[in-house]
Amino acid sequence: YKRRRADAEQTALCLALIARQRRDKLWFECGCRRVGSLCPDFHTRLLRNGGYAFANRPGADVTHAPDCMFRRSDTDADRPPPMHHPNVLGGFDVAEDEEDRPPPDLHTRPHTYWKPRPRAASEQQKTLWGTASILMQRAGLNLLGAEERRPPPEEWLDAIVEAAGSLYLPPRVPASGYLFTDPAAWRPDEETATLKQAAADWPEEGPPCAYLCWPVEEVSGCAVDPGRKGHVEAHRPVVCPSIGGRPVTGPYLFLGAITRAADGWKCVNACARPIAALDCPVPVDSHYERRAVDALWRMVRTPAGNREFAALIGGVPRIRLEKPLNLIRTRSGTCIPDFLVSVFRPGTYDLPRGDPSDPGYLQRLDPRNRANYVIEVMGFADRKYEESKRRSHPRMEHLGELKLMQGREFDSPDNGIGRQREELTAEIALDLLKRWGRGRAGPVAA
Repeated sequence: YKRRRADAEQTALCLALIARQRRDKLWFECGCRRVGSLCPDFHTRLLRNGGYAFANRPGADVTHAPDCMFRRSDTDADRPPPMHHPNVLGGFDVAEDEEDRPPPDLHTRPHTYWKPRPRAASEQQKTLWGTASILMQRAGLNLLGAEERRPPPEEWLDAIVEAAGSLYLPPRVPASGYLFTDPAAWRPDEETATLKQAAADWPEEGPPCAYLCWPVEEVSGCAVDPGRKGHVEAHRPVVCPSIGGRPVTGPYLFLGAITRAADGWKCVNACARPIAALDCPVPVDSHYERRAVDALWRMVRTPAGNREFAALIGGVPRIRLEKPLNLIRTRSGTCIPDFLVSVFRPGTYDLPRGDPSDPGYLQRLDPRNRANYVIEVMGFADRKYEESKRRSHPRMEHLGELKLMQGREFDSPDNGIGRQREELTAEIALDLLKRWGRGRAGPVAA
């Protein structure tokens, strides 16, 4: 159409499709590649001359394949961003990373829960914990769909490396070439060929730096996986959510920031993000959340496998479980829910998550075609924790209907995790029937 190669019939079809896309506020999904349940996407812009141009979403979770016609090929796309840009990662600066350190007296308060403070998306790159959030979110590790299988660590580590392809190390060096995901390749007393090359080709601004990234089972003080193949000794204590000063149990995704010193390469900062399991790398903040992920994944798969329920609402709904990693702004303030469950009405298309640089109309989600549920896992009897939840829950209700899971009762004979999952499944199924149902029915069997 744009290059005048289409005939009249093809042009009419193209323009009709674009008109529908703009009228219904949809994105086009490109089939050039797929990462999990996500594909690259693009939309149209109306030009002053009345024509249309295709445009990609800045900061999209999945980029187009190298040989795709919708991949940006102009020289601006290859220029490194300025140093203050969110795509320039951090974690190498001791002063900045100090913001994500627990208070020194935390071990004296045995029931106090602590984790690094949540940040807006535009501030995540300032610390190593935030950098881990960026990598996990762009790799899609915080999303689970009903149709997805559980990938082995080799697959999701490759997704992290791919996500690093659009990110940079200070001073604006592409990060994907300096992200090491093989523990066997890390030998701090030896300079590997890659590290030698990094030092030789590094710009003059600042010392060479890189990241270590792989799954680990244990953290203790400054030690990562002591006694195991992936053992790393960090210069400072590893940042990790904790209870009374003791780290939340593993497994974790470890991210270490290494720089070249006079006596070799050193891990100056390290963080360990707890994940649900090695074959389910959804980030979690506590053991209660880890158990909840498995229950919620079973919950989102239930309606998809129930033919009777699908017939009542007009087809199989698409359901997505998300662990938010950034602060979300609502009309009454910011919040960060434990989990978000999004259900898309059969026959409608998924809209990407809102981005500040997206066109305004793309950030408005039609509530008639999408139902959101906020899942909060209540687990600690700490006063500050409970006060924080009381303040944030009214804000979360702007995002969707609030549902609570009681983590301390997961092993209870009367209200165990299985019972809570069944009740949550039934509540959501009944709500969906009220929204989209074609008849009356009882709750879905969990």
